Amino acid sequence: ILKWAYINWVVTFFVLWIDVLIILIGWLATDTEGGAERFGLSFAYAVFDPMALWFVCYHQLYKTAVRKKRSWKYGYFGISFGIQLGFMVFICIGVAQSGSAGIVGAIQFFIWGYPFMGVLYLLNFAKNVSLLIHGIIVWIKVRKHHKLTQLENPNAPDDNPIEKAKKLAQIAELAGQLSGRI
Repeated sequence: ILKWAYINWVVTFFVLWIDVLIILIGWLATDTEGGAERFGLSFAYAVFDPMALWFVCYHQLYKTAVRKKRSWKYGYFGISFGIQLGFMVFICIGVAQSGSAGIVGAIQFFIWGYPFMGVLYLLNFAKNVSLLIHGIIVWIKVRKHHKLTQLENPNAPDDNPIEKAKKLAQIAELAGQLSGRI
């Protein structure tokens, strides 16, 4: 689970820098308004988002949630990573002057008569959507891992063998789902 989360963080880092490069090309190759603002915002995203993502999401996941199995840290990760996924949706949409190379920017470049930039923005949109899907998979894996760790210890003394069998079946089912996705 940590491997998937780390891969998502590294890919996010590189994806945001690719966004900066594409927006810089769009600014230099076309005479559209707002190129400097778009470039500045994309640069700020590429510098600050990976750092914030590391300290707010992944550091919490690695240091406390997975190793110490603290439930509130999983909740904190879920909320903060959900905000990151919302940010990725914002990046995929790419509203004008937002500093992201998304679908709206691609449509604008096609309308303005710059098909090459429109195609670049469409490719960037596809790349961002794939990162968003990977992030959703990481979020689901973390949730399943949390559910698996929250189950009580099945080897604890229990008077009711039926309840113990239900717990074992539930653990086996979740373990199967978790290993099937890995």
